[in-house]
Amino acid sequence: MLFASWQIASQNFSSLLGGLIGLLLALALSQSSLNQWGWRVPFAFGVLIAPVGVYIRRQLVETLERTPQTRRPSTAAILSVVIRSNWRGVLLGLALISGGTITQYFLITMTPYAIRTLHLPASSAMLGTIALGITGCLGALAGGALADRWGLRPVVIAPRIALMIVLLPAMKFLVANPSAETLILTITILSLLHAASVAVLMALTPLIFPPEIRSTGLALTYALGVAIFGGTATYVVTWLVGVTGDPLASTYYVLAANAVLLLAALAIRNSDYTSAAWPPPVNREV
Repeated sequence: MLFASWQIASQNFSSLLGGLIGLLLALALSQSSLNQWGWRVPFAFGVLIAPVGVYIRRQLVETLERTPQTRRPSTAAILSVVIRSNWRGVLLGLALISGGTITQYFLITMTPYAIRTLHLPASSAMLGTIALGITGCLGALAGGALADRWGLRPVVIAPRIALMIVLLPAMKFLVANPSAETLILTITILSLLHAASVAVLMALTPLIFPPEIRSTGLALTYALGVAIFGGTATYVVTWLVGVTGDPLASTYYVLAANAVLLLAALAIRNSDYTSAAWPPPVNREV
């Protein structure tokens, strides 16, 4: 599980790099230059994902063992099985992915939130992004290590409960005391708890589906969850603050998303993944 947690750790490492680039641009360029052309600079670095992605795809091996005589079903047939026979897994997966995605986007939007709502300078807000990258990376690896010892579900659930407990008080403290220090402190606490849980969540979600449809089941739930809930999270968060005038309005949305995630994690039965061809690394119930 520690190995699998690098998936989330690497995402947060990219946030760290993005924050560093943003901080350098904010310090080196004037506001007008940043608005005119400086904001395009990070996208040039983003192009580097193309050759890396091609290399990784070519090195991957098929994990589902098949005999030469095995007939490969069509994509339509697999989708039909996933939706008709495993709809419960799809709903649980959507609940897990959507809750984790909304929380992640909420943390990412702390940078514009700090600038527009808390009226902090851009350089201070970028320090928050750097803190998000560092703590997210460390939290993900810690979650993976803990899951190797205690199992998957406990490490998905326990940090998530802690996150729901501290989220509102932490955001109230930040709004009442806006500064670079309180922004970094708030992001550090929330990011550590979220990353520890979501890193393990990403390993638990595919285990809801049988091996024969696992890739499609995970792809469907992940794509829909990120597109529908992650793709709208920034707009919903901004809209809630704008309509209500309450700087804490988006916090309630995140709390609701985490409540759904928690209920889904509690609803997963051990029988959902006992047939999975991916046993936990220790002799414990996941």
